[in-house]
Amino acid sequence: MIDGDTAILDGGEHVRLIGIDTPELGDRNRPPQPGAETARDFLKNLLPPAAEVLLHFDAERRDRHGRILAHLFLPDRSNIQQRILAAGLGTPLTVPPNVDFLDCYRAAATAAMASAAGLWRLPQYLPVVAGALEDSARGYRIVRGAVSRRAESRSSLWLELDGRIALRVERSDLTWFHGFDLRNVAGAALEARGMIYRRNGQLRMRVRHPADLLGLPPDTGTAVAAPQSEEAIR
Repeated sequence: MIDGDTAILDGGEHVRLIGIDTPELGDRNRPPQPGAETARDFLKNLLPPAAEVLLHFDAERRDRHGRILAHLFLPDRSNIQQRILAAGLGTPLTVPPNVDFLDCYRAAATAAMASAAGLWRLPQYLPVVAGALEDSARGYRIVRGAVSRRAESRSSLWLELDGRIALRVERSDLTWFHGFDLRNVAGAALEARGMIYRRNGQLRMRVRHPADLLGLPPDTGTAVAAPQSEEAIR
């Protein structure tokens, strides 16, 4: 066992669990993130040495690190990712095209949020208004705000919430947003879920699937505006 979202098979292959992310254990220079050891121990208890596990492959078999990508099941057919999320020990991680069991994982996470299980009782994981984000904000966040600006570049569509954080939807991911309107969103109240990072002096979050961007209006069939420079959103 490596951490709460990675297991090791008998032959030494590493399996990255699709659809979830758990806190990092850290290293000699960084302490474990809150909840990291609990998530690791929970997975160890589910998968003791020599335990049988069933792998369900999705659209991609390996990640960029060479690890196997899979949904894991116990012999009783219970889904390991679902159990981790239901216990509040991890957050949903949507990386298309690997979206099998997406609804199952979202339902488990939503129930854990509602009951303040595990991570969901920690301040970092509570919903925050975009305008209240601090410059030091990093890692997984649930951010709520109104779209104050929209822009397009050659590579991405950008939605700025309350003038504070820019949500980035790469054009390669737009196919997953079929049925939603990413054009006429000015003033729309959205909730974005994902990892915050900082670039060019700006807080940003990449959103790859509508499951992580709640509140989008339905598609009205309006023509897409001409691309602008990425500078427009900076």
